[in-house]
Amino acid sequence: MARPSDVLRPFRLKAVPGNAGIAGFPVDHAALLREDLAPVFAALCASESRTSDIVVRATPEYESGKASAVLEAQHLLHEASLALADILDAAFELVGAGLPLPDVDCGLTFPTTSRSPSRVTEGP
Repeated sequence: MARPSDVLRPFRLKAVPGNAGIAGFPVDHAALLREDLAPVFAALCASESRTSDIVVRATPEYESGKASAVLEAQHLLHEASLALADILDAAFELVGAGLPLPDVDCGLTFPTTSRSPSRVTEGP
């Protein structure tokens, strides 16, 4: 049980009195803030719990989607490299036959040597 001196301790002067202040009980601002924000933190705790559940359930789906996307990207890159090899072979055949290359601006420059590039045979 609290002694009377424990109850009165918050009311004791801790320094020389200065300007007149508001008379009354000392206010514990931290306690008031905790009390005011308790419902907010309770709601945040529930939201955090639901968010954690969503992350736990979504992680396997994300991982499988990521793996299939990587495989699809590897497949597309392989197909593109084969298509590029076909295009280069056709360009070398045109140049070797003395025909001009088609005027297509695709950002690529074709070599004018008669050497054909090796075919790409690696794939996923």
